[in-house]
Amino acid sequence: MARLLIVAALLVLFAVAGYQAGISQSSHEGERLAADLAAAAARNLELTERLAMAEDRAGRLETQLQALRLDYAANVPPAEFKPLLALLQARVRAGVDRARLAFVIEQAGREQTCERGVQTARLLVRTPVSTALENSVSFADGRITVSGDGRPARDEAGSPLDWYDPGQPVTLRFLTIAGDLSRVVGRLPLVHSVILGDREWRFQATASREPGRIEVVAQSCDYP
Repeated sequence: MARLLIVAALLVLFAVAGYQAGISQSSHEGERLAADLAAAAARNLELTERLAMAEDRAGRLETQLQALRLDYAANVPPAEFKPLLALLQARVRAGVDRARLAFVIEQAGREQTCERGVQTARLLVRTPVSTALENSVSFADGRITVSGDGRPARDEAGSPLDWYDPGQPVTLRFLTIAGDLSRVVGRLPLVHSVILGDREWRFQATASREPGRIEVVAQSCDYP
């Protein structure tokens, strides 16, 4: 009986010890789980704050991008206007008054009356190797003088000839009696306009059949 009592006591003791160990382990496990849960909640809060900041920044960037688009659309001309803008800039750099350019553009849509007859002259083009002295022609009763330079033509051996090459760019200069000088550069045919008083003189230059010369045709129109 005594042995049985001792065995029973030992069993009870082991059971109580196991129960206490289980409670202690469960308590530690609960504390660990609570700590993990708190860390996860803090991490989730941090991620939420970062997401809100990222969304706010994205919204501000989108607003700035939209403002840049509107500014670009308001200040950058469409592709079809770029050649006109380049021409205006070239005229301004050449010294043409901006108010005069604005006036010309404003008057561009109005009908003009032009004289039926035209004036024609053959211009002898000067080259670096030519010996020509007189290389200008006059229009408007001598009030507009046109002169020109070009590149020399070459023979089969590559040696320069005494006349210009009509296939290469030429430079035409238009000088008025008032001292206004304008020029046009490029391959023929070329067109140019000169304002003199209340008249607009429109010029067209083409290669002449005569070697070394350019055919210049001028027509006078009302201005504006």
